[in-house]
Amino acid sequence: MSFVELKKVKSCSKQREKFISEDDRLFSMYMMELYGDDHKAMSRDPKNVYQLTPTQIRRLIERFRASSYFEDYLVQKNNNSLRVLELYDA
Repeated sequence: MSFVELKKVKSCSKQREKFISEDDRLFSMYMMELYGDDHKAMSRDPKNVYQLTPTQIRRLIERFRASSYFEDYLVQKNNNSLRVLELYDA
């Protein structure tokens, strides 16, 4: 294979979804349910045990929104079957 063909193959390959842990997903859902898009308030929440800054929280939520789990979150939220506040307090 030539160099050009290798570049084409590489550009066509699928990009992997970035990993987001279950704890980070739960944290993101909890914060979005309570505060919406207020990242400063999220950073002051007592559940923010790692003392993430507003920017770090914003990036974490962006990564969650880009994941396939965000669609599941929206479906559960629309069906009123989302119990993230109860799960997170457990």
